[in-house]
Amino acid sequence: EKKGKGKWIKWTATVTNELVLKPGQKLKDAIVPTMDTARYTYLMDLTLRNNCPTVFVGPTGTGKSVYIKDKILTGLERDKFVPLFLNFSAQTTANQTQTFILSKLDKRRKGVFGP
Repeated sequence: EKKGKGKWIKWTATVTNELVLKPGQKLKDAIVPTMDTARYTYLMDLTLRNNCPTVFVGPTGTGKSVYIKDKILTGLERDKFVPLFLNFSAQTTANQTQTFILSKLDKRRKGVFGP
């Protein structure tokens, strides 16, 4: 029988049973630890650590945007990451998206851009 280095555990085992508010944080702004927050947080940490582009998909109203925004605003190194939020609608075009992103960057030299 082969035994690997890893071990399977349930997502619920990674969730703390108490809600911890940061100093000055309002209850309405708190993220309640659930199995879903554990999943999203783990996947975000994993993909960020390995520099993998990621898209989170799922039903409307499940908190994807809230979890991601919280991670971007409070869980990333400010000297390594610069947050940029884009709001899309049915009328958003590819050109509008490209123009918005490029407006936030400086051209360093031909083909090289930076914040």
